[in-house]
Amino acid sequence: MLKKIKLICFGTILLLGACTPLEEVKTKTTVSTVEKNLVNGSPWITTAVYKEVNGKMDTSKNYIDTEIANGTISSAQYKNNKFIFVFLKDYTTGEFNLPEISENIKNINKDDKASGFVYGDLKIVELNGEVVRELHNPSFNTNIVIKRVISEVNKNIFTYKFEKDGSTYYVEHRPYKDVFSNKKYPTELQEAVDKFLWSK
Repeated sequence: MLKKIKLICFGTILLLGACTPLEEVKTKTTVSTVEKNLVNGSPWITTAVYKEVNGKMDTSKNYIDTEIANGTISSAQYKNNKFIFVFLKDYTTGEFNLPEISENIKNINKDDKASGFVYGDLKIVELNGEVVRELHNPSFNTNIVIKRVISEVNKNIFTYKFEKDGSTYYVEHRPYKDVFSNKKYPTELQEAVDKFLWSK
């Protein structure tokens, strides 16, 4: 009987040993997987800004309410090699300045300055072995290209890195529908975005 129990335990250990590595394997980040997931997860919303400590992302402190996060908090959408970042009235509740922001998007002309949102062209490229999100021709300054290294992306989360004051930070985003499961992304806002950006 004792021998039988030992055999069962040994078999269980072998089985767990075979499964554990598979559970730890993450989908390889490639240009195509990033492009696909950025589109499928849209609209995203910024949920956290973490600092890198000892070479790893430290999630014990969220810097989203500090100056570090200035310019990073928005609801982002990606499609057809374009992007749009819509600023929120309150990121904790997922509220927007409606109907003003929808009207701004609907009525903007090519040469107008965007108010309450930023848009431009999107490129996902591989540089030095890392996948990078490049924002080209951003509406607030069409002469620059903003590059951010992608650290993680799948259908549930999107995180990129940036440097500030000699430190590395990670900006985390999650799908709006997952963060605010009790509410729907504003229909009028989505219609304005669709008409303005994706139809062009």
